[in-house]
Amino acid sequence: MNSPIPDKSAKAAKHAREGKKNRELTAEIEALRADVDALKTAVSARGTPGITETPSPERAALEAALRDRLEAPTDAALLYAFALCTEGVNSETVVGSHQAGGMATFMAPSDERIARIGYALSSVPKVSLLRLLLSQGTQSAAHLGEQAGLSTGSLYHHLRELVHSGAIRQTGRSLYALTPLGQHLTVLVFGLAGSITE
Repeated sequence: MNSPIPDKSAKAAKHAREGKKNRELTAEIEALRADVDALKTAVSARGTPGITETPSPERAALEAALRDRLEAPTDAALLYAFALCTEGVNSETVVGSHQAGGMATFMAPSDERIARIGYALSSVPKVSLLRLLLSQGTQSAAHLGEQAGLSTGSLYHHLRELVHSGAIRQTGRSLYALTPLGQHLTVLVFGLAGSITE
């Protein structure tokens, strides 16, 4: 038996369909490559935790301050540092240490003082208020109450307790801000909570 001779027009149509599919696949691959390149650029711009090719000014300042502290003779029992960056707003770089006296000085603050500071973190509403003040800076009581979803009575109860703890201060009529203690405390605790798993 003789096999049928393929129709040239059918063969050309099949070839055209295959060519079209190849062009579509090539276009999809190019689009995926562009997406991957865009993601690489976004990741590079944001930075990878622990890996920084070109340090930001904040990181460079933080590293320099830490280097200075580590190179200076000290019997510090504690050394900490942070540079907080939120929504393009940079806090000042903070490097702190508990100087002179080693562990004895480190353990010297009274239990009452430590408990009063810890009390600032003792409830969800207090932590919510600290978070708002850390991320948004000085705020009115009305704004804090609205954002935290607190009634007026509950809001002022928690604000009074936070002022008593030393974590926040009243800066004007119904205006509140973190104190340096409150900023250090909040950043350190939030950092620990976000980086250490249970």
